[in-house]
This record gives sequence, structure tokens and C-alpha cells, in this order.
Amino acid sequence: MRLQLLNRIVFKIFVGIGLFSVFITQLHSNPSQYFMGKSYGIVLKTAEHGTGLGGFYAMNIEEKFQFQILGQFVDILGEAEMPVTDWFTGRTYKTNVKNLLLIPIYLGIKYYPFAGQIANNFNPYVTFHAGPDFIFDTAETGSFTERWKNVNTHISYGVLIGGGVDFMLQARSVISICVGYEFLPMGKVVDERDNYSGYSLKIMLGRFNRR
Repeated sequence: MRLQLLNRIVFKIFVGIGLFSVFITQLHSNPSQYFMGKSYGIVLKTAEHGTGLGGFYAMNIEEKFQFQILGQFVDILGEAEMPVTDWFTGRTYKTNVKNLLLIPIYLGIKYYPFAGQIANNFNPYVTFHAGPDFIFDTAETGSFTERWKNVNTHISYGVLIGGGVDFMLQARSVISICVGYEFLPMGKVVDERDNYSGYSLKIMLGRFNRR
């Protein structure tokens, strides 16, 4: 329940950012201004099994293709995780806690099928990313230090297939929205699941340098 509520809230925030970016883009449209050169920035993510924060670096190969490096810290939340208050002590704690951290690092390609054809500062794309997924499974109880003393680690892989839109803003800024499906197999059972695949929504906020 808690995870579903959190994802709804984050989703609404992301949609609000996207709609605001569209409004700003319309105010400053310029048909000749497209995302070229190199770019970098932060990534905000919400997915079926958790939320994340990361960064990206991108470089245009040519007008319709862009190479991208994408790294994220993804906090996996238990589907039934929720706060409970002990009325005798007044202490609040969480039940069904899942302390699992994924760090997928992707290399990928974005393809812009309509680059140079749309008379506005937005550019639709499809994308494919793949790379290693570093998995850190800590104890479910104890202090932060205690949990990380006996962390179990291993490496799997992740794959992202999706699409979205880049919105060009003034001052060499870009907002990119990406919706896709992420394959995140664990290679073994980790916290009662052998994969954390599912749909994800990413908002990328960055700056770019033109060629």
C-alpha cells in the first residue's frame, strides 16, 4: 500500500514537471533549436518496485542518434511496507521492511525519428539501454552501520526499452521524459523475489553544449 501511494505521489510530481516544461517550451519555441552536442544532468525515477536518483551523460553521434551513459541508485521498497506506532512506547517503526539497493549502470542509444522535422523545441525518441546491475542486500533490522556490516553483494544485469520526449528550454537546458519497461533479473532470489522488472518513469534534467 505504501509503495503504491508513494508512486502515485511521485508520478503526479513528474507529470507536473513535464506539463510545466511543455508550457515553457511553447513560450520559447524555435524550429532551428534542437538537442545537439553533449549534455549531462540528474535523473529522477519512479518504478513499480521503488524510486531512484542518478545522473546521465549524453553525446550526439549524429542528428538522429545519441549515445548515453545512465547511472542510478534505486531504493527497492517492500510492497507491504508501512509505518506502525507502538502505543505503549510511542515509537514508530516500519513493518515488512525491504533494505535493498540496486545500482544499474547503462550504456544506451536514443533514436530521434523526427529530428529536424518538427517545428518546435521538442524531440520524440525511442531508446534502448543495457548494462551491469550492482545489487546490495543488507539486513532488514538494526542501525544503518549494523545493516551495512554484513551486506550481501552480487552483480546481475539490466535492460531498459522505452520512449519519450526531449523538451528544449532556453539557457541551454533540457528536460527529458522517458517511459519504458526495465528488465532487472536478480540471478537468484533476493528478498523473496528473483527479479524486480517493471514499468518505470524517468525525468532527466540537464544542460547541453551545442557543437
